[in-house]
Amino acid sequence: MYIQYFNYTKHNYILAQTKITHVHYVYRITNLINNKFYIGKHSHCLSNKYDDYMGGGNLIVKAIKKYGKESFKKEIISYYKTSSCALIGEGIILTKDIANQDNCYNLKAGGEGGSTAGRKLKEETIIKRTKSQKGLKRSEEARKRLSLAKKGKKINHIKKRNNYITGKNNPLYGISRSEETKQKISISNSGKTHTEEMKRKISDGVNEYWKNNEHPNKGKSRDPELVKKSADTMRGRVFDIKNKNVTIVEIDGMVSTLKEASNTLLISTRIIYARCESYKEEYDNWKFIRIGSGKRSIDKKEKPNHKNTAKKVSIDGIIYDSIGQAHKVIKTSVSCIAKRCRSDLDEWTDWYFIEL
Repeated sequence: MYIQYFNYTKHNYILAQTKITHVHYVYRITNLINNKFYIGKHSHCLSNKYDDYMGGGNLIVKAIKKYGKESFKKEIISYYKTSSCALIGEGIILTKDIANQDNCYNLKAGGEGGSTAGRKLKEETIIKRTKSQKGLKRSEEARKRLSLAKKGKKINHIKKRNNYITGKNNPLYGISRSEETKQKISISNSGKTHTEEMKRKISDGVNEYWKNNEHPNKGKSRDPELVKKSADTMRGRVFDIKNKNVTIVEIDGMVSTLKEASNTLLISTRIIYARCESYKEEYDNWKFIRIGSGKRSIDKKEKPNHKNTAKKVSIDGIIYDSIGQAHKVIKTSVSCIAKRCRSDLDEWTDWYFIEL
């Protein structure tokens, strides 16, 4: 077969008397019902007698499924020597202005593919999608298929978080929620608690992670000037102390909410909780003023007398003189062993304390 193609080095049409095995071309598909069109490029092997390719874009595929293949007409715009030349030709023919027309099925300009990344949808399209998805529930069969498809796949959540959802990449970047929205979120999350099984899974997952990874702040000490600066910014602040669900803490004579203290001192609320409850002398000036929702005790913990309070533990029929000894043998954290010994779950019935 002999074919005419476009030579991009000379920018003119020439007749290439070359025997070829594949045809590379740019085509146009037109919907005979609504006159919408799609432009694409395709490479066809001549060993196949029939070329019934009708485009691979998301919108054109859905349109053909809706109206039927007989409602569309395919035309060849131009032939090319190679697939890469055809891709360049598609980019020249299908410009951004053409792709943005309302009667065009293409999602992007030629040569860029049909990915919707970075494409802004029209307000009308967003409203239509919202209405179509509202109240839609997946069947049990569909849920099982999704579950089976995702099983065994490992996702690097830290890499995903760092690359996709931080800073300007976050879809909520620069957007502040209204007070009404914050109130709705607060109401929907109030009263929610993790089951014992979920708590155990979270605990095991965290323990497993830190066995194989070193904490980024391990061995580092905070700059004393930064600590002093953070403390100075907390002085003289006015906080919402009327809200009974807010935890109020006093740190070195400065009163603030737990969240504000965490943001100012750049440490987690969990660490602040632990220090306010700690019996260590260095944290004598860390204490609770009020506990939100009354879930914890305000009083500081008393310093334990390990000689008198040490408990033996039985784990799967083996008795250990203390949790520390069990920790060294089975390589599980002390807190995890204590939780399992106190758990009511059937799988931990063989884990319990032996009172002295």
